[in-house]
Amino acid sequence: MIKILFFEDDAELAARTKFNLERLCDCQIEWQADGNDCTKTARNLQPDICLIDVMLPGKDGFEILKELRQNGFTAPSIFLTARTLPEDAVKGFRLGAADYVRKPFDAFELVERINRVLGFQSATKQSILEINKIKFDFELNKVRFSEKEAELSPYEAALLRVLLNHKDEIVDYDTFATEIGKRDLHIYRNSFYVTISTLRSKLAFINTLKIKTLKNRGFLLQFEV
Repeated sequence: MIKILFFEDDAELAARTKFNLERLCDCQIEWQADGNDCTKTARNLQPDICLIDVMLPGKDGFEILKELRQNGFTAPSIFLTARTLPEDAVKGFRLGAADYVRKPFDAFELVERINRVLGFQSATKQSILEINKIKFDFELNKVRFSEKEAELSPYEAALLRVLLNHKDEIVDYDTFATEIGKRDLHIYRNSFYVTISTLRSKLAFINTLKIKTLKNRGFLLQFEV
């Protein structure tokens, strides 16, 4: 059974979503109309995934996810929002969201996204890699090299894992979408390129690792001696 922590201030939408999710998949849903007790609720439920409305009274969805992360909760989160600006999606991904769903959404689509996010989380936490004295920790989403460390968001770690899987190969946009497991990753194309740029900046302290942009072709990760 999937344990879902659901933040949504619209009671009618919350009830409808809860009913549909429980009908379509084996899940236990804890609904909260605001984020005032988000840490306490997460501690009691120990959710497998969080569904978070962005525009909530009091603490907004971004603040909720930030607080949960600060208190050690690492369950993947999906933002549900009526906001359509690309910068909102970028902000969500930078805070560590695994997905960003725009309202109105279809219940079948949401279940698919939940399954894909949870399946992806399991796949990406299977190992710790060490290449050329660089340690890639996909359990903690950290990269260590020469006594320095970079902390990555889950989305950044996901993109890095794909690049590592195709080291010395050109990785195009469709390959990222296929391996991350999001059929509609194209919706987040703007945040995708921003995240690649952010990832490159975070890893700039590793002088033997390069992420190159090949115009109209994709990205190339290489280790240099």
